[in-house]
Amino acid sequence: MDEFRHGATVPSGRSGPPTVAGRGGGGILQTPILPARSRWPMNAVVIYESLTGNTEKAARLIGGQLELRGVGVTVCPATDVNFQALADAELVIVGSWTDGLFLFGQKPARAGRLAKLPYLTGKRCAVFCTYALETGKTLDKLSEIMRGRGADVIGGYAIKRNELEDGSIEFVERLLGVVSV
Repeated sequence: MDEFRHGATVPSGRSGPPTVAGRGGGGILQTPILPARSRWPMNAVVIYESLTGNTEKAARLIGGQLELRGVGVTVCPATDVNFQALADAELVIVGSWTDGLFLFGQKPARAGRLAKLPYLTGKRCAVFCTYALETGKTLDKLSEIMRGRGADVIGGYAIKRNELEDGSIEFVERLLGVVSV
């Protein structure tokens, strides 16, 4: 999987362009060596699942950073997806908080709800999670859910709950580096 996540890169088995890893404050990014398809202006939708408000805040920060860079953005909770915005989006970003025990068993929260999102066939998708201590395989599992919905997952990023602003900025910079090559 092309990932911008904390920890080691895990291959997805997906064919695609070769990647180059780069490290940042909150994660790892693998940027395709070959240019990614892109159209500007681009429309994006950010869909989030939040419990305490951290993931919602991160989603809104991500949306704001995308808007500052000229991307049309709609931010919505997984419980109230804007279907027209989703249909119009070239890029779908899905975020969840990390659920599980402190050091093991981590997974995307409310994964069943995310697995019921509309099909995303032909859409590029990036995932993110918020976390307190460890992400475990949260990004891998969230990516698999989105692939199960037909999305072309281009990466993921873990944002520590006490670094939401900086993590959101870093995520958007890395994400746009991939989609706007």
